Amino acid sequence: MKSHYFSKPGKLKIALSVFIFFCAFKFSFSQQLLIDSLLQRKHHLESNENFVKTDTNYIKTLYVLAKKYAQLNKDSTNSIATEALRLSKAIKYEKGIAGSKLALGLSKIFEGKFQLGFKEIEEVKNTAEKINADTIYLNSLNAIGMGHFMNADYAKSYKYSQIGIKKSKELNNHEMSVRFNMNLATSFAILDDPQQALSYYKECLNLLKTKNDELGLAQVKSNMGYLFVKTKEVDKAKKHLEESIKFFKENINKPWQAFVQINLGELSILEKKYDSAIVFFNDSKKLLRNVYDPQRKAEACLGLAEVYLLKNELYKSKENAINADSISKSINFYEGSIRAKKLLYQLFKIENQTEKAVAYLEASQHLSDSIAYAENKTKLLMLEAQTNFEQEQSRIEAENKKKLERQKAITYIAIILLISTGIILFLIRKNIITQKKANKELIEINQIKDKIFSIVGHDLKAPINTMQELLELYKNEAITPQQIAEITPRLKNNVDHSAFTLNNLLFWAQTQMNGIKVVPERINLKNVVNNICELYQEQLKKKNISIECNISQQTTVFIDKEHLNIILRNVVSNAIKYSHLNQKITFNAIEDIKTIKISICDEGIGMTKGLINNVLTGKSITSIPGTQNEKGTGLGLNICKDLLVANKGSLTIQSQSNQGTCFHITLPSKQNIDEIPNFNDKTHNKL
Repeated sequence: MKSHYFSKPGKLKIALSVFIFFCAFKFSFSQQLLIDSLLQRKHHLESNENFVKTDTNYIKTLYVLAKKYAQLNKDSTNSIATEALRLSKAIKYEKGIAGSKLALGLSKIFEGKFQLGFKEIEEVKNTAEKINADTIYLNSLNAIGMGHFMNADYAKSYKYSQIGIKKSKELNNHEMSVRFNMNLATSFAILDDPQQALSYYKECLNLLKTKNDELGLAQVKSNMGYLFVKTKEVDKAKKHLEESIKFFKENINKPWQAFVQINLGELSILEKKYDSAIVFFNDSKKLLRNVYDPQRKAEACLGLAEVYLLKNELYKSKENAINADSISKSINFYEGSIRAKKLLYQLFKIENQTEKAVAYLEASQHLSDSIAYAENKTKLLMLEAQTNFEQEQSRIEAENKKKLERQKAITYIAIILLISTGIILFLIRKNIITQKKANKELIEINQIKDKIFSIVGHDLKAPINTMQELLELYKNEAITPQQIAEITPRLKNNVDHSAFTLNNLLFWAQTQMNGIKVVPERINLKNVVNNICELYQEQLKKKNISIECNISQQTTVFIDKEHLNIILRNVVSNAIKYSHLNQKITFNAIEDIKTIKISICDEGIGMTKGLINNVLTGKSITSIPGTQNEKGTGLGLNICKDLLVANKGSLTIQSQSNQGTCFHITLPSKQNIDEIPNFNDKTHNKL
């Protein structure tokens, strides 16, 4: 007896592939439920009074529905997908265009037009990736993988499934990640590689647990239970099947419940609990009464045929075996057909109907050999595909590692170059700053030079010229002694001013070249103040300025004596110069543990904030004429500040316009003498 299954050699290949990708997943009987749900949604949208065909929700419903029809009804797929494509193009809805073309590509694959299908779906995949249509992109990968499996290109099929797993993780698409893992798990289960299958099933469980997907968990556990029944691992099979059927019963999911009941029946046969097996198989038939799932109906009949044969109820066994064989033929369910024919062979052999028994035996053997050959070839090709993929991944990882190392090396070189460039730029900038500073100092030196020449040429030259002319007149007897006597006081003032100016100038020039040498010693402050005031008696009398000295005779300071004289002379000279007639200059001293604060206050014209800031910051000062047009150089206060800094002291100034000025000089007290070292501080002071 020859089977009609093999009249076309390619038919078995395609049918086996479809079986693996759709039937063996145990999702086929839920496919109709999805279609029904989508049809209801389509009708609901169409019945809405504001319905517009170009609504993107409506278009999406169409292209998803077309994709679901792809394995069941080619005409429905093409008509629905074509309409969805037309509407999508009308509004330039890229996702709708991609989804519609995916359904059309799937239809071509199921027709066996693989190259046309691959070309169309590859285009969809690329478009979906560009527009970030993640679900369509992942479905495209799945469709291409399925098509290559159907076309016996197992290497590419395995590769696309693995790529799908990787991309699903990257895109955080839980549903598609489960689907790709389930594809590989079921493929290996069908090819009798339980260890490989279990590894993918376990990955599915882990993914579903993270999302708390109870339905998905129950479905995966039922598939694992099916696998353990096939491998005769009774305890594991029972655990997974009982856990899954509990959920399906509670949620009234008849198709899945029927599938689990069939496996529990097979498990009962393994445990030799034949009556329980009959109950499970009959219950599954009742559950499938209003459900289109011929494969599961065939499996239920096969289970009953086997258990009735074991119970020696031959009539019931034959009846179920014939029904199973008939259903299996109608859907090309080869495994069911082989089992049915083997059972019929045994039944007719028992009845001594040798000719019929042999015919069924030959048919089952022929079909088994053909399927075994196809399965063995598939196993070898899958193993080769797996090996090739792993080698390819290893090669890619090695290349990526090399690229990463090259990138690291380039990065390190770039960092080094960047640092080097930074250092060079820093040095260039530093050089520019140094040059600017040098230029600035050069400008300041030129200004100082000009200042010195101005002082020498004007403030010193004029009084010397006056003396020279006076002496020339006296020599030529052009002036009388009485006239000389009258001029002498004014001449002395000019000479004293010139001498003071010259001393300041010489001292400042010395500090510019050699720095400031400090030799501190204990000095009686009041004695120094009295001596300074004595020097300026002529100027004080001329303006009738009084001196009030509130300094104790016991007050001492630790400072270089020469420096203290220069500081006080300059401050007192300024106080006299900028005081009006009949005003007063006051000296005070306040001593604490570490310092002594000397204050010299006048009642004169005062100082502006800008002038005070220039003094305290060491900037150049332009001398202002005194109240009786007394001249100055602008050097004095700068010298005072620098000398105070060199002696560990400080200067602060308080002043208000036309209310006078107070110079506050702070110096170390005797307890702090050790803090003042002898040093040579060469400071380039600014005028």
